[in-house]
Amino acid sequence: MTKVNFFILKNGIIQRKHNTIYFTYKNEKNEIVNKILPIEKIYSIYAHGRITIKSGALSYLMQYGVPVHFFNKFGFYEGSFWPRETLVSGELLVKQVEHYLNYEKRFELAKEFVKGSLKNILVNLQYYQSSHNELLETINEIKNNILLLDQQNSIQQLMAIEGNAREIYYNSWNKFLPEKLDLKKEVEDHQKI
Repeated sequence: MTKVNFFILKNGIIQRKHNTIYFTYKNEKNEIVNKILPIEKIYSIYAHGRITIKSGALSYLMQYGVPVHFFNKFGFYEGSFWPRETLVSGELLVKQVEHYLNYEKRFELAKEFVKGSLKNILVNLQYYQSSHNELLETINEIKNNILLLDQQNSIQQLMAIEGNAREIYYNSWNKFLPEKLDLKKEVEDHQKI
């Protein structure tokens, strides 16, 4: 069964009645609505409204491995309730620390993360290339950046290549988005708020 992320955009209460989780809120007519949350089908909950969670509901969500993530009214991440790890042996944590302390292993992981990120960018550009032929040059630049990754010997160099590739990618958006987008203006406007 495929699980999905569940987004809550209204103010309300998450509560448990017997073995069912409900989200209770008031609709536009000020009527109380009880919406059943299909816990077996939820991967995680993203709460963007003012949400109250009853302890019984939170405990039940944790038993099913469903994390709850909270965001403020501006959409910024505030925090999460995470279920207890199912593998409590600590082996995964030990392996992560081992890779962090060993520079060669950390470098290889960093390279794979950057390579995966750039390949995702490439797939997105190739998707839009079918209807926007002017993306071929951008696609080739991203491919060249991916090839450059294997020639680097520091994490800082990998980060520089990723930054350059992302700049190329974001600058190409005006070639395939329906409306012209001025990212520099968007950033400046956002900083004024």
